[in-house]
This record gives sequence, C-alpha cells and structure tokens, in this order.
Amino acid sequence: MMAERMNVVRLVALTHPENVASQRVCVKCGGKKGEVLKESYERFVDGGLKSDVWLFYFDRPGVEVKDGSDGRVKMEAHKEEKQEKGDAA
Repeated sequence: MMAERMNVVRLVALTHPENVASQRVCVKCGGKKGEVLKESYERFVDGGLKSDVWLFYFDRPGVEVKDGSDGRVKMEAHKEEKQEKGDAA
C-alpha cells in the first residue's frame, strides 16, 4: 500500500468559500490556492443545496509539478522514458 503512495505528487483540499478558518490552515500548511468549482458540492446541512468549492494544492516536497497539472502526466512521461531506455539496452 505504501508503494502505491509513492506516485502521489499532489494532495488537494476542498473548502467552502465561507470557511475562512480552513482556508487559513491550508495556506499556513503550504497550500496554493487553485480554482473555484462552481456549484459542485452538495451540502447536507443546507438541505442538499449545491455550493461552490475552493481548491488548495499541496505539492510533494522534492517533486517538481508543472503548474496546472495534477502530476500524473509528468509521472507517466517518466515511466515511458524508463521503458524506452530499457528497450534500447
């Protein structure tokens, strides 16, 4: 199970736009504010009304992640390069 987590290069936190305390925690922990998803989250406490969600991104230390990417494309590119080097040998 831990081996599967080695490929995780970015975590994403979702916060409600009015939840300023959680947003502060995300920023203090090194999160970078991302996009706002409009009406994408149903809130049980509001009777199922759809709400906006703010995203915060946390990149894995020591791993370079291209902006706008979730990191998976870059990891796939590295796997292909390793396969090509293995085929050439």
